[in-house]
Amino acid sequence: MPQGTWTSGANVTGTALGFSGRASCQCQERPALASDWEGRATTDPERIRRCWNHAAYNIGIACGRSSLVVVDLDTPNPGDAPPQEWVLPGITNGADLLAELAARAGQPLPVDTYTVQTGRGGLHLYFTTPSSGETMGNSAGRLGWHVDTRGGGYVVAAGS
Repeated sequence: MPQGTWTSGANVTGTALGFSGRASCQCQERPALASDWEGRATTDPERIRRCWNHAAYNIGIACGRSSLVVVDLDTPNPGDAPPQEWVLPGITNGADLLAELAARAGQPLPVDTYTVQTGRGGLHLYFTTPSSGETMGNSAGRLGWHVDTRGGGYVVAAGS
């Protein structure tokens, strides 16, 4: 399974430039707080260098503009119990729940993709959007407990 890494600070500029050819990124300390953040997202290496000459920022990947869907498998906060429908042996987080959903559908777990462990121990699974032009927005828990999708909006990239 292709893996990403969670790093901090020193190599963020290199990480942003690495994404520049594949994904529309933006340089903000906290991407969600910037007004018009999607309009400010860029793949321009020179603009990315200028941003990081000013300060080290996190990288926000604009999923829709980058033709990506990211499955966000979270870990629970202390005391966060699954809803009754997901109280099953072995279900402790979003990754466990996705495995259960795949088993119920008779499908393999979709792990042969770029995968990043998040800062809190969850996972981001990156997929390209269907070539049919079908778009997918964001879902928060619609698929199941601690399983979200980002087909619009952004994800914080590995290296931030």
